[in-house]
Amino acid sequence: MKTFLIVLCVLMGVFILYKIIQNIERALCVFRFHQIPFVPSADALRRAVVQEIRTRYTNAKTVIEIGAGYGGLARQIARRTNATVYAIENMPFSFAVLKMFNFIFRTRNCIAIRADAFKYIRKMRRHIDIGIAYLGPGINDKLRPYAKKFRVLITLDAPIRGMRPARTVDLSRYGATRWNGIVWPHKLFIYEN
Repeated sequence: MKTFLIVLCVLMGVFILYKIIQNIERALCVFRFHQIPFVPSADALRRAVVQEIRTRYTNAKTVIEIGAGYGGLARQIARRTNATVYAIENMPFSFAVLKMFNFIFRTRNCIAIRADAFKYIRKMRRHIDIGIAYLGPGINDKLRPYAKKFRVLITLDAPIRGMRPARTVDLSRYGATRWNGIVWPHKLFIYEN
């Protein structure tokens, strides 16, 4: 019983430390970087993105997830397609978790990159098959100048203002995201070049 209590206390301590670090990173995201903090994508959304890639973009060799967080979507794409996935994350704690999960799940074709995604994309010399962003309204709009660097650009929930998507996939049956008090039903906005 004593061993059980010690293990339980250690696990609770680790969980509390995780939550403290996570909340510090979220505060930095919002107040210092003026970004929407990392929100994990639901498994249903991940499956929908993978299905879209597998049915419509079977020849995709390179995928970039812009703002990958812990990398759940990037790993799922890497496991279920033949593409090499670059998971770009700027926040240090999220990036550390992303690297750890890539190691634990042995996802070889998911490459974690710690960088400001917009600076990284701006410096890219090569064309990328697919870019994916689950960044939110306003922030997705920052992708407009870089859209030509992707054969396909997919945004989740929020469109890129000033651009007309080739297709919109309604995923509202899986719920919605709330940003600034506004409900955004889950959708994929797909831009093709």
